[in-house]
Amino acid sequence: MASVSAFFLGRKSLPTEAIYHLNQAVRLVNAKITTSDALSDSVISVVNLLVLQGLIREDQSHAKTHLDGLRKMVELRGGLGQLLQNEPLLVKICK
Repeated sequence: MASVSAFFLGRKSLPTEAIYHLNQAVRLVNAKITTSDALSDSVISVVNLLVLQGLIREDQSHAKTHLDGLRKMVELRGGLGQLLQNEPLLVKICK
């Protein structure tokens, strides 16, 4: 729980465990980007989470990088209208 708290609200330097999990999330997303699952709800959800993490931690560079990727993913998916079947994901992206 401490790692999750640090991941979102913590210090500028993350604990080793939080860094590990952040790197794992990015690694898994990068692996999925090269597959047919690249635009899946689950990958879009993780990228959205990475955007939020960057914003909450006031890491504008991190947030912008992932926001640019999120925008491109939604665009490639056909726009926000294509996410209507997953309303919770749509709401999270639009917040």
